[in-house]
Amino acid sequence: MPFSVGSRWLLQRAGAADQTIEVDSAAGDVFTAHYVGTGNPSIFNGETYRRQGKILYMKQGQAANAYHALHIGVEREPDVWGGYWCGVGVPPTDEGEFKLSAR
Repeated sequence: MPFSVGSRWLLQRAGAADQTIEVDSAAGDVFTAHYVGTGNPSIFNGETYRRQGKILYMKQGQAANAYHALHIGVEREPDVWGGYWCGVGVPPTDEGEFKLSAR
């Protein structure tokens, strides 16, 4: 499983600053993570699925201001995921392509 406890990932999103997330828990293909080095209390809940390829579903949530974002993508190469994300913030900044890669 690529999302092991303590692993760090660079999250690059169109319309948002690059950020690092760190995995807090992992069990099978399910994981949770948080931002590193920011005051943002968002929690990421993710799952990966495999068949002929691999896909990633990750939900970002922040209870304090009811912010939520969804990320869905595919594994482009080992430890590099890419796809599309959207959030409930002010358009057009909260949607676009994303890339998640191991640090």
